[in-house]
Amino acid sequence: MHLILLTPAAELTNQPIASAIVPGTSGDFGVLPGHMPFISTLRANAVLVVEGTDGATTHFQLAGGVAEVTPTTLTILAEAAQPLS
Repeated sequence: MHLILLTPAAELTNQPIASAIVPGTSGDFGVLPGHMPFISTLRANAVLVVEGTDGATTHFQLAGGVAEVTPTTLTILAEAAQPLS
């Protein structure tokens, strides 16, 4: 599946991923390939991204926003975001 993370200022990432854990306003939700389509508002917290089969992870700190999930893509439109190291 593919992750696209956008802020008003820039595109932070546009990459293939294995899965993600996203901070929805109603609670965290996991996203895997083939996920049912939906849209959720996001709360300020970190997104955990699993990049491949080796389990390498990346975190992005969000200041809220909206996520759109399709079977092949996770698009996050964040108010503000930055990678965490």
